[in-house]
Amino acid sequence: MAQYAASASARQTPLLLTASIGVCLVLATIVLSRRDVVAVLTLLLGLLFLVPQNLVLAGPLRSVGNPSVLLGLGCFVLWAAGRLNGSLRAAPLHPVRWAVFAFVVTAMTSFAAAMSRFLTAAESQAAARNLFQLLAMVGIAMFAVDGLRTAAEVTTLLRRLIVLGAIQGLIGILEFSTSFSYQLFQAIPGLTLNGEAADDTRAGFTRVAAAATHSIEFSVALAAMAPIALHFAMQAQSEGQRRKARICLVLILVALPLTIARSGIVAATVGLFLYWLVLPSRTRLNLALVGILGLAFFRVAVPGILGTLSGFFLAGENDSSIAARTADYDLIGGLMSGHWWFGRGFGTFDPIVYFFLDNEYLMTLLNGGLAALASFIALFVIGAGLARGARKRLSPGPTRDLAQALSGSILALAVAAGTFDELTFRQCSFLLFLLLGCAGALWTVARRAETVAGDDSTVRVVTQPDGTPMRAPAAPDPGAAQNTSRAGSATTSSAPHERTYSS
Repeated sequence: MAQYAASASARQTPLLLTASIGVCLVLATIVLSRRDVVAVLTLLLGLLFLVPQNLVLAGPLRSVGNPSVLLGLGCFVLWAAGRLNGSLRAAPLHPVRWAVFAFVVTAMTSFAAAMSRFLTAAESQAAARNLFQLLAMVGIAMFAVDGLRTAAEVTTLLRRLIVLGAIQGLIGILEFSTSFSYQLFQAIPGLTLNGEAADDTRAGFTRVAAAATHSIEFSVALAAMAPIALHFAMQAQSEGQRRKARICLVLILVALPLTIARSGIVAATVGLFLYWLVLPSRTRLNLALVGILGLAFFRVAVPGILGTLSGFFLAGENDSSIAARTADYDLIGGLMSGHWWFGRGFGTFDPIVYFFLDNEYLMTLLNGGLAALASFIALFVIGAGLARGARKRLSPGPTRDLAQALSGSILALAVAAGTFDELTFRQCSFLLFLLLGCAGALWTVARRAETVAGDDSTVRVVTQPDGTPMRAPAAPDPGAAQNTSRAGSATTSSAPHERTYSS
């Protein structure tokens, strides 16, 4: 009897811990959501980049029980509730909303198409599991695009993002230089391991992953943060913030090659180059020199890695890993037979059952057909386009260049999607939809400022250095003796500025 009681108590303990953590997450989300959207999304990023992604709540949820997934679903619920009760006011016909809506429609259509054919148990479970992750991604994007009201809020969130990225980069550096394993070190009550901890080597080097599921995911996530970190390192509002951002940038860039992953190197090169292009000529030259010196220092400090990475790039088709990937491409035609428009079914192509494609575009084609592929590409095009559109509308200043950094980060993820199955990994997929939401929110802020500024019959609108729209007194009558230009009146008035749109 005593043994039975002990056994029952042991079975109940994980359930009680799971319930307690779930209640704490719900209460924390509700409390934070009453404060601001930035706090909720910051909590999400903390769970995403500091809690190992192979840890889930003990119980039957498995991968759906990952804390970041659960909070992503919470964002979806908060966004839907906010839209219903009017606490979240959305800009009409927002391009990000339509792009995400189209992606969801194609995913649901392919899911319905899959239900019309025979599915194996593994395919059925994978489809159901991916639906929850899809809702979490949608919740993150919608909560950001409708909840972030000012450029200052977007700036604050992205500044916190690079801090978390730097912490994860520091963890990766420790893993590379010591025998420390972050995923094995974590023992969080109520969480259990879902799959084996990452333990991979390449060319004699241990590939670090920190809290990510795989080293490639880790490298691409860092690469997407690099343009934003570079922006804050150069154009943060205070010297203290710039100094902190420089430390974050160094940690991100040092940890990146330690993953021994070409995907991250290519993505970081694209993102940083796109931001580098809009800088003044003298600044571009200085950054190029600093980059060359940094590579030389890294080569001396960590011998062998840069040579290994360059050898992978120069190998081309002779690389066995690339040859293995492209050899599987011949099988796609047979799998897609009769499924070209809507695919084999959302989430049903399990690489463990079939084969690893390492190409999200082809993965999306197999899962959702041509319709899903078009909507997936549209996410990158619209996200980067809106960031560029915000840059054109904003006054010269830090926020204007932040929009360019956002565009570079989104396009870096677009390039990386061609080298690995990006949406399978939470850090990269959640980061993509968060950046889409931030780009959309910044575009809304810039568009509102431009719209109100163009209506001279009401008020003149200018922007602060951080891009936040502000209301200044209307220009005086042109016939008055003290007439000055409208621009001068709007920008030199000593009257206290007032926000046009409250958050």
